[in-house]
Amino acid sequence: MRVKIVATGRYLPPKIETSTDLAPKLGIDAAWIDAHAGVEERRVSEIGMAEMGARAARAALGDGPPPDLILNASGVPQQVIPDSSVYIQEALDLTGVPSYSIHATCLSFLVALHNAAGLLAGGAYERILIVSSDLGTWGRNFEEPESAVLFGDGAAAAIVEPPANGDASELLAFEMGTWPAGAHLTEVRGGGTRCHPNDPGTTTADNLFTMDGPGVYKMARRRVAVVLKKVLRQSGLTQDDIA
Repeated sequence: MRVKIVATGRYLPPKIETSTDLAPKLGIDAAWIDAHAGVEERRVSEIGMAEMGARAARAALGDGPPPDLILNASGVPQQVIPDSSVYIQEALDLTGVPSYSIHATCLSFLVALHNAAGLLAGGAYERILIVSSDLGTWGRNFEEPESAVLFGDGAAAAIVEPPANGDASELLAFEMGTWPAGAHLTEVRGGGTRCHPNDPGTTTADNLFTMDGPGVYKMARRRVAVVLKKVLRQSGLTQDDIA
């Protein structure tokens, strides 16, 4: 599908949390964090998800025209209803522009880009704003250091349009598979009907991120080579074409 990213923007919170800062909260050593996660510092936002996303979007939009569609591709919503894209749109003062979310957890931006490419190719829209804004630190479970050390906060945005005639920009291939057997490996159980706030069995931990890292790795390891081979065939590339 012919599509072009014509502009990008980002918002990086100024507050930095190093492994030394984080280690006491987890009851572990900073050297353990650096060795096991490879993350020496992470950003911690003091503003909300919508304003972070709006700042990234403003940087991408610049002095250009407004988008005719806004796709929120953030991993965690501001609230369940209304859709969190509305709050990014409100912060941008873009009343009347259609907006909604594409939620595919860590893959949200890539899935949104694929959907945007299809909408542009079909002529439904001409200028789409994709925003990913995540407050990963707000959902950290300090009882689970393996996942808590990974997350920081930040936002990014991209403007996508159909390429001009003669422009070679295109999405060469896209391959995605979903395996429900792994659904329990990465969770935030709260916020829906499964662990409802009024259910006496719902705990504070149900509202925090939890992950079985080894389980995720084992499941992905069995499948990633197959997916890569499919996308290489689609694109007409070989492994030697990729650095």
